[in-house]
Amino acid sequence: VTRVISPASAAGSPGAFVAKLSADGSQAIYSSVIGASSGLTISGLAIDDAGAPYITGTTFSSDFPTTANAFQPKLPAAQCQRTGANPLLPVPNLGAYAFVSKLSADGSSLLYSTFLTGACGSTGQGIAVDAAGEAVVAGETTAPDFPVSANAYQTTFPGGPAASLAYPNALGLGFISKLSPAGDKLIASSLIGGGYYTQANAVALDSLGSVYITGSTWGITPGATPGVFQPKVNNGCPPTISIGPGIQAPTGGSDAFLLKLDPALSSAQYLTYLGSPCDDSGTNIALAPNGNVWLGGRASQGFPLVTPFELAGTFVSELSADASHLLFSSYSDGASLAVDPSGAVYVSGTSPFATGLQKTAAFGSGNTASLIKIDPASNPPLIINSIGQAPNALGIAPAFNTGIAPGELIQITGQNLGPANTLSAQLDATGRLPFAVGGTSVFFDGYLGPILSVQNGVIICVAPFEITRSAVVTVKVGGQSSNSLRIGVQAAS
Repeated sequence: VTRVISPASAAGSPGAFVAKLSADGSQAIYSSVIGASSGLTISGLAIDDAGAPYITGTTFSSDFPTTANAFQPKLPAAQCQRTGANPLLPVPNLGAYAFVSKLSADGSSLLYSTFLTGACGSTGQGIAVDAAGEAVVAGETTAPDFPVSANAYQTTFPGGPAASLAYPNALGLGFISKLSPAGDKLIASSLIGGGYYTQANAVALDSLGSVYITGSTWGITPGATPGVFQPKVNNGCPPTISIGPGIQAPTGGSDAFLLKLDPALSSAQYLTYLGSPCDDSGTNIALAPNGNVWLGGRASQGFPLVTPFELAGTFVSELSADASHLLFSSYSDGASLAVDPSGAVYVSGTSPFATGLQKTAAFGSGNTASLIKIDPASNPPLIINSIGQAPNALGIAPAFNTGIAPGELIQITGQNLGPANTLSAQLDATGRLPFAVGGTSVFFDGYLGPILSVQNGVIICVAPFEITRSAVVTVKVGGQSSNSLRIGVQAAS
């Protein structure tokens, strides 16, 4: 059964849909289309205890279907006052507007539908709903007049209503907003940011109503809270050079962040950054039964790793319940997260083979879908943290890890990989390197790698010539094994 929520979509205008499938996936219980004259996208979905779906996203249309009782049934009458830093570049008005809608449990009607924006625009990115039916929405805005509550965590937009886009003024901020069960009131709302640009991309709620938010930021004005894993933005990325006019922006890079707010969105229980010197962004969040927080998102080279299973792609990371420790962190093929009641974590996504991590086809042939299950209780006695080209004769390691090549001299770093002091290999009678030194062996898809030296934290060895496309690397010492770490394989390096 398909139901049309708004007449616009019936006329063939761009729209989006919400569908419910039967438990065995064999049939659609309903499929409801929401449309507007200039189109819309749905970015977030949540379901309440009664089975009613809540959605958020972005529309370009002033005629997006809203309800009369909504908090913001119409777009703001005021005009955007912000001015651009360059007359040849885009205006600060996004021309797009966040929305929040609640459908009936059978998908037949809108129980409420509202805009959530200021005059310069906004986008809705993530949504969660609490036991009372209050929708909590995360997004981004360039509008200084975005609606906020008086006691919010951040109440003001840097630079005021007419803030220029010229750096160091903020280009945009994230937001987090809570709507009443009927969608007619804004219970609480706060801006998030203060640096050049901040996006709030995903939100989760715990049983006490605390709000967990992740996204991307150049810096959040109140600053990180004491004792967190990463108190400052890691923004040492080299500047890029562009030809022609560009938006004036700082050099450095953004980081993912994890912000935990009280239910009133008024104070931070903690705020930590998480990232490498270049651009990183949290796009997904999930809470584990033990209170730990899992994040997934986009990562750049040098992202912090802890017992990883892959060395390229997006990221998936686990932070302690108080955000003081990074317990697990790896690159991954995907960043979409779910946690089951046992605490096992499921990660899904796609890989474009950008770093040579092919599974079934030749380089550049397309994407591969992936589904990964992580057991957080796993605690290998040996740990591999990174694999890359061995330092050269001057002791200089390469700047970027782009995979290994068959026959290449490589360096494996980690913990408990060998004795406390370096133990060098002894050539055999024919001048060959051994496959085991001090009880340490290195396996590449089951092939043993010749070893030059081993130590607690470093192994120098040769990648076997038999490996192709990608290789799963495991270190064994005696009867113990390390985490398995997959790395891309290039024809030459």
